[in-house]
Amino acid sequence: MIYLGRPTDSVTIEAYRHLVDDVESMTEDRVRARYLLRAQVDVPDIVDLRDASVRLSLGLNDEDLISDIGDYEKCQNVGHAAHQLNRHGILTPAATGFGETLALFVDRLTVAELPLRLGEPMLWSKLPPDPRKLRLLENEEGTSIA
Repeated sequence: MIYLGRPTDSVTIEAYRHLVDDVESMTEDRVRARYLLRAQVDVPDIVDLRDASVRLSLGLNDEDLISDIGDYEKCQNVGHAAHQLNRHGILTPAATGFGETLALFVDRLTVAELPLRLGEPMLWSKLPPDPRKLRLLENEEGTSIA
């Protein structure tokens, strides 16, 4: 399985969810260096769960997607069914509620369908700031700035 996400803030939030949040005594400065890769993907036969009506037809609601770490049973059941039906992956709103996740079934992909890396990997010597904690500030004119 290959998991991809977009935009980058979504990937950053997932890193915090899996590496920092709910891990006793863990802070972002203790996470080892990581690489962020950009990729181009052109894969047919994807189950697209971005439309709420599609999710409902498969027995999923929004609460099933925005889940805690490890609480994946309903989504995994859809993934297993998609794999058995020879689909190549699933595109879904991210579990963070921000962005999208593409899960590719590597054993279903041809070599030509594998993600193509774009550019050089970006080294995250430490995790970027957590986008969930970024707040808009107002300047003197009352205009919002990040």
